[in-house]
Amino acid sequence: MSAVSANTITEATGTRSPGSPADNPAAPVTPDSPPDPNAPVIVVGAGPVGIRLVQELERQHPGRLILLFGGEPWKPYNRVKLSSLLAGEISEADIDTSETIPLTDNITALFNAPIREIDPEHRVVTGHDGSRYPYSKLVLATGSRPFVPPIPGVGLSGIFSFRDLSDAQQLLARTASSRHTLVVGGGLLGLEAAKAMCRHHTEVTVVEHANHVMFNQLDSLAASLLADSLEESGVAVMSKVRVQEFIGEHRLEGALLSSGETIPCDTVVLSTGIVPNIDLAKAAGLNTGRGVIVNDQMQSSDPDIYAIGECAEHRGTIYGLVAPGYDQASVAAAHIASAPTDSGTPADSRQQAVKFASYEGSVAATSLKVVGLPVFSMGDIQDRDFVQIAHRYSDPDSGTYRKLTVDAGKLVGVVSIGPWGEIPRLREAVIGRRQLYPWQLWRFRRTGTLWGDDDTEEVASWPRDATV
Repeated sequence: MSAVSANTITEATGTRSPGSPADNPAAPVTPDSPPDPNAPVIVVGAGPVGIRLVQELERQHPGRLILLFGGEPWKPYNRVKLSSLLAGEISEADIDTSETIPLTDNITALFNAPIREIDPEHRVVTGHDGSRYPYSKLVLATGSRPFVPPIPGVGLSGIFSFRDLSDAQQLLARTASSRHTLVVGGGLLGLEAAKAMCRHHTEVTVVEHANHVMFNQLDSLAASLLADSLEESGVAVMSKVRVQEFIGEHRLEGALLSSGETIPCDTVVLSTGIVPNIDLAKAAGLNTGRGVIVNDQMQSSDPDIYAIGECAEHRGTIYGLVAPGYDQASVAAAHIASAPTDSGTPADSRQQAVKFASYEGSVAATSLKVVGLPVFSMGDIQDRDFVQIAHRYSDPDSGTYRKLTVDAGKLVGVVSIGPWGEIPRLREAVIGRRQLYPWQLWRFRRTGTLWGDDDTEEVASWPRDATV
């Protein structure tokens, strides 16, 4: 593995740039070293959200010392593209994100260097080799790990999770030899894994315990269309059924379902949810629930320690998507950048910026292609009560389905199967809870569009606070 930059990126060998703690953020300190107010900002986690924090902090406070730790034995990579890697559509080089780390003298990155302990009292973290690194602010972007359900036989050879590059590499080695792959979990990642495992004409079955696939993103009608498309592509879908037991002596031979049916299979992919990585935070005495509990500035119970991404719990919610993590990274960076400088006073521009550095939650959006079929979901999409009204449009000939959820005349949710040119504007409308007028809904029910073809006139009529 070659270094991204000989001066600023330190690889898994454990070597560091020369210097003392005063002029080199990668230089460790002794246990007796006092807290250093000029110590770097340390970011634990080199995934997309951790790197976004580094980018944002460098943009908002150029020159601030930053030390980034990546615990995995690879350069940083884009997890979102792992399913494309598994499908053979891209190579490992295409998911490398290490070059997106700003290459400046004030930023140092250490890969294959997990952090094993946090000492909040002395504001120091301890690396895997026992080295201690001081911080002025600490950002936890430790992500999550797969949830492995306690199903009898889950430890058999041939059963895999699909969450990181190691998982993808193991599954890649199975794609050519697997005759029947069972995917447990019909969520977003499970369906992407199912699609990818079909590449060598492997028989693939998806088992989902909920009423339909992508239960949190689609309503029943949209899910039915998606399931039909999956079946046409060779992926069998079984809903409202659970795996009771994995069968085999030493290697996987099949799965017993709650319906009593036994499915012979040689490979299982578990896509059954995530568990936030909060062990470091819990050991450090931070307040945790399912994740590290944070306020609207992404600060934990220790104001010098922040948490962002899948390890953070904000207002009782953990977001399993990357876009909310990016929003959180921007807020945390703005708040850190507003902290007093060496002179003891924040710069005026950073003082102004922090007034707006508040995270109030995200409207989850899902946009993907499943077996070539565009799928989009955003906001509140389930039929909950009589207060919300669902407006639908469908064209069976083209396989198009669209649904708008309206609450008190305002758009709060969108679901679509098939291409839809208005998706970018619909995103803005859901986030802003824009008013929809009766003639727009009438047009939608007849044509499947809200705004028609004259984009120029319509954009001019957008609210002044619309986000583009």
